[in-house]
Amino acid sequence: MGPSERELAARARRAYELGRLRSTAKILVYLAPAVALALLGGSAGIAWTVGVGAALGMSAVGLLWRGGALGRAVRPGLMAGAIPLLAPLVLRATGHCCMAGACSPLCLPVCTSAGLAAGIVVGLRAVGESEGRRGFTLSASVIAALMGALGCMGMGLGAVGGMAVALALGSAPLAVVGMRLGRG
Repeated sequence: MGPSERELAARARRAYELGRLRSTAKILVYLAPAVALALLGGSAGIAWTVGVGAALGMSAVGLLWRGGALGRAVRPGLMAGAIPLLAPLVLRATGHCCMAGACSPLCLPVCTSAGLAAGIVVGLRAVGESEGRRGFTLSASVIAALMGALGCMGMGLGAVGGMAVALALGSAPLAVVGMRLGRG
């Protein structure tokens, strides 16, 4: 006697979900260079960088697997997060860097400004969402904050916090304006 219809349906569902997970895990290929840049250019330490990179990877895969507005938010979040990821690296390349506990007075403003720019990118993208704008904004903001933290961690926790707060302040008002205009 072969498997029942219920067993076949359960197997098909597992195969489907596993296939979706494999498909979404491909995003990790794009995240590896961001973690490598943070490791090469930062002074945050390997454990912190790998930990934030792992949180970013799990969040991106989970949101893509979930789909809908949450999944659509991953790529814009990564693009927005590239701003605070790269800004500290550019600052270090110009000779202004944090070393041996001494930090340039530019560290916090650079990460905060980059976070604000990332937030505006997220907010502008969220305005175009016709449904699920809150979920999109939150998901894109989390992804952008994790991506940006990879760059700003080497500047200190204050720089990461400034980046995250500025990101939220940049994205939320634009998403609210979109809701007020009746677009989600």
